[in-house]
Amino acid sequence: MKNKSPLTLKYIKIIRSFLRPPGGWPSEVFGEKLSLAIRFHRVTLPFHTSLIVIGGFYHLYDNVHRLSFLEFGHIIITTLLAMVTVLRSVLPNLQKFNSLLSKFINDFHLMHFTHKGEYFEKMNKMVDLISNYYTMVSTCMMYVGMLMFNIGPTFNNVRNTVFLKTENYSMEYSVYYSYPGFKPLDYVTIASIYNCYLSYNCSTLLCGFDLLLFLMIFQTIGHVYILRHNLENFPSPNNKIMLTFLGDKYRNKEGCICEKFDPEENKLVSLKLAECIEHHKIIISFTDDLSQIFGPILAFNYFFHLVSCCLLLLECSEGVRKP
Repeated sequence: MKNKSPLTLKYIKIIRSFLRPPGGWPSEVFGEKLSLAIRFHRVTLPFHTSLIVIGGFYHLYDNVHRLSFLEFGHIIITTLLAMVTVLRSVLPNLQKFNSLLSKFINDFHLMHFTHKGEYFEKMNKMVDLISNYYTMVSTCMMYVGMLMFNIGPTFNNVRNTVFLKTENYSMEYSVYYSYPGFKPLDYVTIASIYNCYLSYNCSTLLCGFDLLLFLMIFQTIGHVYILRHNLENFPSPNNKIMLTFLGDKYRNKEGCICEKFDPEENKLVSLKLAECIEHHKIIISFTDDLSQIFGPILAFNYFFHLVSCCLLLLECSEGVRKP
């Protein structure tokens, strides 16, 4: 008998609340209604985010001689972030991802195993506690990061154009892109609002799917601990048999005490061993599906962090040039 759905847990509600608007949460898989606008946004998000990637590279090409090294590095990082967003935005459109999430919520979550014993219940509470705190911290960091990413350029623009009245001031953006015949500088308000929208999609998909991956990993670790506990606390035989050795060379040696399962204990041990094997199969099956879905995503994620860290270190090493 299964307990109530994990969808009622606080941290699942949190991640569902900010993944659902951009279409990252497959609500229809769990029998929830999803508006036509969100479904349309989910399908089209990879395409118009790809346009931002193209626009970012075109902006680099078109302004390569006018950009400073710091600006050049900033545009490369934001363009790579857009590429990461493109890959993440494809996930909700994949049936394999929907099946994995359904398997995680409906079958693999430790909540469905609490009826099997006290240690299952204990591990479920511990994993839920860790997941809850981690979700709240990640959510706060996501919104703070999104706010800080956009507030800097907005503050500088307002300060220099409204208060200081700076002449020949070039407007700043959080995300730079351009196309032949289109310059965002000609549409400051619209471009700024659209940049906030892009930042929202990027932060929710990056942090949201990373958080979802961590929640799955926490559950997997909980299953591994339970499996180890069951193997370490395997029942021992109640019957002890004394073996004596015959022959001259064994005459002065003591007998050997052996433990042996009786027929009833053999049946019980066979059942427990079968449960452990089945539990191990469940863990392996889920981790295989998890690796298949998130493996390519993490590979590109590592590439992004590698390039970004190298660029940032290079920019820091250059320092500020004196005029």
